[in-house]
Amino acid sequence: MAKRIIKLLGSLCVRLWDMTAVAAAKMIGKSRPGHCVVLYYHDVPARERERFARQMNVLSRTAKVIPADFTGELESNKNFAAVTFDDGFVSVLENALPELQRHKMPATIFVPSGYLGQQPGWMNNGKKEWVMTPEQLRAARQGGLAIGSHTVKHPRLDRLAPEQAGCEMAISKSELERILNEPVELLSFPHGAYNADILAQAQKIGYQRVFGIEPKWIEGAMSGFLMDRVAVNPGDWSLEFRLKIKGAYRWETVAARWKAKLLGRDHK
Repeated sequence: MAKRIIKLLGSLCVRLWDMTAVAAAKMIGKSRPGHCVVLYYHDVPARERERFARQMNVLSRTAKVIPADFTGELESNKNFAAVTFDDGFVSVLENALPELQRHKMPATIFVPSGYLGQQPGWMNNGKKEWVMTPEQLRAARQGGLAIGSHTVKHPRLDRLAPEQAGCEMAISKSELERILNEPVELLSFPHGAYNADILAQAQKIGYQRVFGIEPKWIEGAMSGFLMDRVAVNPGDWSLEFRLKIKGAYRWETVAARWKAKLLGRDHK
């Protein structure tokens, strides 16, 4: 709890700085670049559907929601957001998709193809989630969710031999394409783990965009191959969520880099 409050206070400071900068720019008649945050959830249990619905209400009022694969300029003086989900859980189909449809919001779900119709083998936190079956995956796509890869078995790719990491990305892509009968061009790295070789392999395999998990925001244009994202969940406090969609948690990335430097550790 203490760590959560410290993060909240740090983000409040960033938000106040941003508001001051916006006010100063208006005073001199200067426009500011458009900004976008890519959000990522995991599950949306039935007990938290109402909270998720409230978050989508807030998001629809404060930002223009765009697809995760959007490429182009971000209109000046406007806030944008993209919504994504990792792990391909059934609860997203059952509880998140109806709320997204209500707001006509695009969203992307990243699916580990080796766990379709199974409980996630990488989780040991007691959650009773299931990964969607191929039939549910097709239903999600027909309902408006874009489908991306989350590898085959959800490993940390940076701990695998290069050929194993390549197989995880390539096989998942082909399996999902066979199920959906359409290209799968987006990839989310499990645990946010990657390195330069993995990025190069992902591009060679045919992915058009890949996603990490550092809380950054995008300024001016969405045009990169690698996009980072801000972690959210339906249980976030209202103020936490509002600060996250405004990009105020981006200071955590800078803090992590300084901490790694001070401790003599590498930070990707």
